[in-house]
Amino acid sequence: MKKRSILYILLIALLILSGCDSDQQASDSPVNPSQTYDVISPGESEQIEETPSRLEGLYSGFDTALDGRDFTLALTIVDQIIAEYPDEKDTYMIKVQMLIEGIKYYQDELNQLIEEYDVNSENYFEDMTAIKDEYENADISIKIPFIPDYADSSQINTVGCSQTDMASGILLNNGSEYRGGTICTQGDWIYYINADDGNALYKMKTDLSQNTVVTYEKACNLNIIGDWIYFTNLSKDGKIYKIRTDGQMLTFISDTVCSGMVVYNDYIFYSDTNNNNIICRMKTDGTGAKDFGHDVQSLRIVDNLIYFCTDSNKLMTMNTEGQDVKQLISDDAYGNFYINEDSIYYMTIMDGLTIFKCDRQGQNKEQIYHVGYKINFYYIADGKLLLSVRHPDQVESLMLIDLNDLSTVMQIDHMSTNNIVYLESNKWILYMDDYSNYTWCKLDLVTNTVCKTD
Repeated sequence: MKKRSILYILLIALLILSGCDSDQQASDSPVNPSQTYDVISPGESEQIEETPSRLEGLYSGFDTALDGRDFTLALTIVDQIIAEYPDEKDTYMIKVQMLIEGIKYYQDELNQLIEEYDVNSENYFEDMTAIKDEYENADISIKIPFIPDYADSSQINTVGCSQTDMASGILLNNGSEYRGGTICTQGDWIYYINADDGNALYKMKTDLSQNTVVTYEKACNLNIIGDWIYFTNLSKDGKIYKIRTDGQMLTFISDTVCSGMVVYNDYIFYSDTNNNNIICRMKTDGTGAKDFGHDVQSLRIVDNLIYFCTDSNKLMTMNTEGQDVKQLISDDAYGNFYINEDSIYYMTIMDGLTIFKCDRQGQNKEQIYHVGYKINFYYIADGKLLLSVRHPDQVESLMLIDLNDLSTVMQIDHMSTNNIVYLESNKWILYMDDYSNYTWCKLDLVTNTVCKTD
């Protein structure tokens, strides 16, 4: 086989893939287009009597051409259907599917042709190089526009991470490295660090479908607003970056290194690691950094108010301009605190560990639960308290407490988590189990049962 004939065959295949002239007819087609499927211009379509039998005939001819792998004729007929019957449903997708099938068919033909080429030919390497160059220069690819993960604007977050997102985290390298802020959610999607794939940033639907990688950049402090995931990029010395939810357009924001952050109203609120964990704010483009002058262990933002716990365990609040600073409660708060609707939940260490509830003004304090052992993590949903605890004998357990009578309705030993997603409509809590390399599990709050997901 000569180089020229190979290139001619390749060129013919590429011309077909790029779309043939709609006036062109296949000479060896099993269908005779001149009898039934004369191509007409759009202007003439109004003069044709639109009868079901004609449309059915066009579809029949299209199917026959497709079955016979006559993609030139199939393309001609589907274009004719579009011209004559502009209101006909699904013709756009029929044409798309036909073109994709044609691309696959001719790609298989091309691969077979290359496989059959005589490797002992004196021009083998020269011809293979030429084929490779021709194919790459043809740039046979399609450009799919960006598709948002959310169905409509009502699903877009107003705050980049929810109450439990900030408390999430995983231990890496045999416990020597802790990566916080490893989950965030928006609409029907969960974005998380996947320990089964090199701790890459993944996303999946809340029904656990469409699980796919977003990026292999080492990420933590995840926030999502609209089309963008904001995160601390440990692959880039802990600097702040953003990436689109389809994994494209990795974008640098700031050199700042932070131990926690929340994206809200076009600003990033963060604790500055290199400045004694002071609360700061910058715009989401990295400009306009402002120091608010208060150290912080953890922070939440709700309704234009920043709630934060200082390094001295004082639970405080201020507005998003850093003004009107107040101490909410007289108790020292330890661990994470949560804001659930109009209530704040926090924990003290007086006479054991006690979980309290107060309103968002720090009033109407109420004791929720008290134990004499360590609480690693807790969350309240649907009248129940989920606890991840360590007992005096060092056994870690996942416990579910009914807050109506404080009875223990479930306890599973050798299971622990601080990575959860509450699905209120399903009455489920999805969580990653620390003991099984952060495998996803489902807690059913109706039946009080747990199962590991596939």
